[in-house]
Amino acid sequence: EAEEHLAEVHTLEFADLKKNNEFGEIEENSKLEFFAECDDAIERIASHLKLMDKNEHTQDHIDELYREVHSIKGGAYLFSCTKLGDIAHSMESSLEQVRNGTHLPSKLLIDCLFKSLEVIERIVSSLRTIKNDDSFAAIVPVIAKTLQHISSKLPEVQKTSSVDEVMKFESLISDVQVQDVAVEEPKPIIKREN
Repeated sequence: EAEEHLAEVHTLEFADLKKNNEFGEIEENSKLEFFAECDDAIERIASHLKLMDKNEHTQDHIDELYREVHSIKGGAYLFSCTKLGDIAHSMESSLEQVRNGTHLPSKLLIDCLFKSLEVIERIVSSLRTIKNDDSFAAIVPVIAKTLQHISSKLPEVQKTSSVDEVMKFESLISDVQVQDVAVEEPKPIIKREN
């Protein structure tokens, strides 16, 4: 009985919030905050993509890039901005093999990620005024298919086998001239008594 009463109170409170538009204002403020976070994330993503484009990136840059895209995706789905979330999801998926270290980012992938980021920027900008991202419905599947296709063709990281490493090490050693050096016996610091 108490649980039913609490549920009724919660329902009434929620209805009052909606009726007074307080809930909408809270949601709207949260969305605006999310869009501001998107703007910052877009800048950081662009910075990481520029490093990848110059081949000056590290694994940390790739991980940060992935996290930024993941954050946009999560927030987008939270606020029902599905087209924005879908593009971010496609970007995230295309980076998976690069992030795992099994494949290298290609110039084509980087270019497509830049284009995808431009679309994300346009969606975020339009969501501030039109409140939905339905006008981008046609481009989302094109981006998704393109990124999927490009990521399936990424070059694999060439790993050297341990045999190759041993042979390389042996060739380095053979090039080094070893000289006979007289080595003195170290003098004991502590004498043992018998």
